[in-house]
Amino acid sequence: MESEYDMIALTETFLTSSVSYGELFPPGFHVVRKDRPGDCGWGGVLLAIRDRYNVKIVTDIVSMTDDKELIFAIVTFKNVKVLCCVVYLPPNYKDEQYLNVLTCIENVICTYPDLNVLILGDFNLNSCSTNIKTSFDFFCEFCSLKQYNTVLNNRGGMLDLVLGNFEAKQIVVSLSEDPLVNIDQYHPMFDINITFPGFWIASSVSSLQQVTPRSDTNTDWNWRKADFQGLYRTLIEIDWSDLLTISDINCAVQLFYDKLYEIINLFVPIKKQLSNNQRYIYPNWYNVEIIKNIKTKHFHHKQFKKEGKEFNKAMFIYYREKFKKLIDCEYRKYMTVLQKNIIDDPVQFWKYVKEKKNNRRYIDTYIYENTAVTDQAAADAFAKYFASVFHAEKPVLNPDTAAKAAYAHIHRDVTSVSITTVDENDLKKVVRRLKPRSAGGPDGIPVFLVKDCISVLFCICIIFH
Repeated sequence: MESEYDMIALTETFLTSSVSYGELFPPGFHVVRKDRPGDCGWGGVLLAIRDRYNVKIVTDIVSMTDDKELIFAIVTFKNVKVLCCVVYLPPNYKDEQYLNVLTCIENVICTYPDLNVLILGDFNLNSCSTNIKTSFDFFCEFCSLKQYNTVLNNRGGMLDLVLGNFEAKQIVVSLSEDPLVNIDQYHPMFDINITFPGFWIASSVSSLQQVTPRSDTNTDWNWRKADFQGLYRTLIEIDWSDLLTISDINCAVQLFYDKLYEIINLFVPIKKQLSNNQRYIYPNWYNVEIIKNIKTKHFHHKQFKKEGKEFNKAMFIYYREKFKKLIDCEYRKYMTVLQKNIIDDPVQFWKYVKEKKNNRRYIDTYIYENTAVTDQAAADAFAKYFASVFHAEKPVLNPDTAAKAAYAHIHRDVTSVSITTVDENDLKKVVRRLKPRSAGGPDGIPVFLVKDCISVLFCICIIFH
C-alpha cells in the first residue's frame, strides 16, 4: 500500500471470507472488518489502523446482531483514546432496521461516555423517510455529535458522513487528492485530519510528519552485495593453529567466531532492517526506485498542502502516475518470476501464499476449557496451560552421573552411545544434508556459506576434539 494514512475506513467492501487480511494490507496494520452475512460479496465495512497504535475491538454491544454492518474499536493514539465506528446503512433499509442501528451506536457511546467519538460511514439519508431523518437529528443531539463532512459527490449529494464530538477546529475534512481506489460518482474519498493538544493524529499524508519516527533498527549482513571471491579466498588463508593451544571449549568457540566474523565483516556490507515498531513496512518486491518515488510524491503533496504552489501539485501528480506504473511493472515481474520458479523454488511460492493469508486481526477473546476469557484472565489461562506441560524440576547435567549410566549397560539392557572422534568426512556428510535455503542459525551464518566452505572450516573438528 503506497499510502501513509494512519487509519483507513472503507464501506461497501464487497469482501467474503475467502479474502484474507494479507491480501488487503501489508504488514503493519490492525484490520477489523465485518462482511455481509452469507458470503454474498456485497456491503461490508472495514477499519485498518497502523499497528503502532493500540487497538481494542468492542464486542460487548447491546442490540448488536449479525445483520448490522458496523464495527467498533477503541484506538489509543499516545494517551488519547478514540471510540471509532464504521457503519454502512443500505438504501433499502426499513425504518425499523435504521432505528435499530442508531440505537446500537447510541448504546456503545453511552457505555464509553468519556471517550472521543469518531463515526464514519455511508448513512444513505437521502433515501430515508422524514421520520428517520428526524430520528437521526435526535440521535446526534442526544450523543452530542456533529457532522463535519462538506465534500459533495459528483451528483451534488452527500451520502457519507463524518460524525464526532470534537471541536470544529480539531477536525478538517477535505477531498482526497490521492485516492486509494477509483473514484465513485456517489462516494468520493476524503481525508480527515484530527488534531489533539500536543500532537497530531494523522489520517492523511499532511499530518504524518508531525510524529517523530522511531530510530530502532536491527543490523544484518547484506549477502546480495557480498564480495564472495574475496571472502572465500580469505577464509582459505585463515590460520587455525591457535585452536590447538586452547584447552577450554568456550574459549575455542569464541576464537572461532571472532575470526569468522572479522572476515565476514570485511567482505559483506551491513544492511539495516526495519524493526516491527517502525513506521512503514513495504512489500518485499518494492525496489529502491519505487520507495524513492513514494517519498518524493508525499513530499510534494505535503508542500502543496502547506503552501498551495501549483509546481508542487504538478510534481505530485507526475510522481503519482510514475509510481503507479512502477508498481504495476514490478509486481508483474515479481509474479512472473514466482510462477517460473514454482518447481525449482517452491519455498518462495508458499511464502507468498502465507503472506497473503496472514490474519492480523486483533484477538481479544480466547476459549480455554470451554470458557471465554479476555485480558488478564486470558494471560492467566496461557500461563496455566504452559505450566501444565513443563516439569518443575530442573534437569541435572552431571558428568559423573552420565558415566555411571553408561557403565550400567553392562548389567542391564541399556544402549550406550559414544562418539569418540569426528573427522572432515563426517562434517561433509552432515553438511551435504542441509537444504541450501534453510534459515541460518543463531550465529547468523547462512547455510550456503557452510556448504561452500566446509572444507576450510575443518577447525570444527579441532574444537570437538
